[in-house]
Amino acid sequence: MLFRSIAELVEKRIGNLPDKTPSVEQIQDAVEQILIEEDHVKTAKAYILYRAKRTEIRKNELNPDIELDRKSVV
Repeated sequence: MLFRSIAELVEKRIGNLPDKTPSVEQIQDAVEQILIEEDHVKTAKAYILYRAKRTEIRKNELNPDIELDRKSVV
């Protein structure tokens, strides 16, 4: 299955980091890179867009004065 092979590759890549506990950002970056390297470009694009929307939502939660179209969030 795709997610198992991606998870294994992420685990190997994260295991090479100098920090013992990777941040969420480091793990997500590794997932993006591996999806692209493994030629899962459409999945990588969807994941990148998902991350961008989640970042937008978090910023909005910190600053509720900013308008956000929540219908566009997956």
